[in-house]
Amino acid sequence: MRSLNPLEQIFWTVDRAAPLNFTFCVHLSGDLSFDALRAAIGVQLQRYPALGLTIREEDGDLKWVMAQNPPRLDVVNGGAWHSDLAQSLNTPFTPGVESALRVRWLRGDAESRLLVTFNHCLFDGRAGAMILADLLRDAGTYSRGESPLLEERHALHPGPEFAERWRGTGPLPRRVLHFGRQTEDRRTAVLPIELDPDQSAALTLSSRRHSVSPTATICAAHLLGLADLNHSGPLSLSLPIDWRGRLDGVGSDALGLLVGNAHLVYRLSQKDDPWTLARRLSGDFRSAVSAAQPIADPSTVLDLDALYGGRASTAVSNVGTLSIGQAGTPFKILSVCFGVGCSFFGDQIITAARVGDRFSLMYCVATGSVSIEDARQIASGTVERLNAMLA
Repeated sequence: MRSLNPLEQIFWTVDRAAPLNFTFCVHLSGDLSFDALRAAIGVQLQRYPALGLTIREEDGDLKWVMAQNPPRLDVVNGGAWHSDLAQSLNTPFTPGVESALRVRWLRGDAESRLLVTFNHCLFDGRAGAMILADLLRDAGTYSRGESPLLEERHALHPGPEFAERWRGTGPLPRRVLHFGRQTEDRRTAVLPIELDPDQSAALTLSSRRHSVSPTATICAAHLLGLADLNHSGPLSLSLPIDWRGRLDGVGSDALGLLVGNAHLVYRLSQKDDPWTLARRLSGDFRSAVSAAQPIADPSTVLDLDALYGGRASTAVSNVGTLSIGQAGTPFKILSVCFGVGCSFFGDQIITAARVGDRFSLMYCVATGSVSIEDARQIASGTVERLNAMLA
């Protein structure tokens, strides 16, 4: 197998300090059988062979190789899904042994939750969303007593020829706001913010009325929630950029780790108008996508302290709408939220995912940078600001 490309090496370096996983939490109602879920995982290995990969060092070089063990499926009865989600994010994938996917099913009588966790060194949120949609669709197909069609295999992300064209942009800028805590404790804590159908509809309608994106609306509420705690001052915002379809030879359905990075800096106060900020964010996001540059070449920032010193104060990540067919299945998908281990992208990350017309948010924080007390206050401020904007 091939060696890690520069972007994967950066993620691997951060992952060695603290697990850089990401997890989709799927809220289900109805009946999902163990056999259907296990069979659907097996189909994903055929459709996406990269799910069977792991990282191993060979002769001083880090390479992708086939893992000793297949993707893990654990089933437990009920449980506190918030703590299980945090555990999934903070449990590393074992190099050389564990493949890039694991699934935990928190099974209940009427409702249950699936925690689908990926190794972020190999996949990003968009790739994970593709796989998750196929996994749930195939589980539904097996539940109906049918066999899913196996479409053409998706190749792993671009190989060494892509790495040779990767040109760094120099060291990442240092964050401009810090909560005054050290980063020895790099565990990620999560605070889910699930919007009900009425809130979700209001988010869509209000954003459309103000000619901004829902992501900008969510981010404006989050940034002003931060301003409530910090009163005023500059804030650095990191925005992951999807490179699919933006590079020669890389299609919009490419599979793997294909993310760039944009840093934006804002000076905010508690009194700022949220919709004015949302309009500014929406325009800045469009400009950032069109002018995005790759994450810096690791030869300049591979030092772990430099990576963590250069991360943003906060980040926003939106995996978009998950199109999941549910016709004729014995289970129904109520919502999907998305958690990610905090890294050089930010001390804290606000994420958004949508199934149908329902939005689910997740506030993820590095506990060494943001205290749990501050995190709860920020999350509360975000919700209050968002509700006020949608009223």
